[in-house]
Amino acid sequence: MDTLNNTINIVGMVDGVRIYQGTHYYDVILPAKDAYSKPANVQVSSDKKLANKGDEIDVLCELVSYYRTFTTKDGEQGRDYTTRFHAL
Repeated sequence: MDTLNNTINIVGMVDGVRIYQGTHYYDVILPAKDAYSKPANVQVSSDKKLANKGDEIDVLCELVSYYRTFTTKDGEQGRDYTTRFHAL
């Protein structure tokens, strides 16, 4: 990951595709680090079509994240973070 520019190359298999308001959202399964580990999953968004379900992708992305603030039942403040990647 290039921390200066918040970019990363995502390589994996597309497990799901959705289009919402002209933006394509891809659920991508990353390779597991070994035979006994579960693979990681990430979401990649793009302004154009990148692939179909089952295709392997290799795409340069920008890190995009945001959070929402909420109040717990106990009255404490909390944050729910969402991180995804946007294809460049």
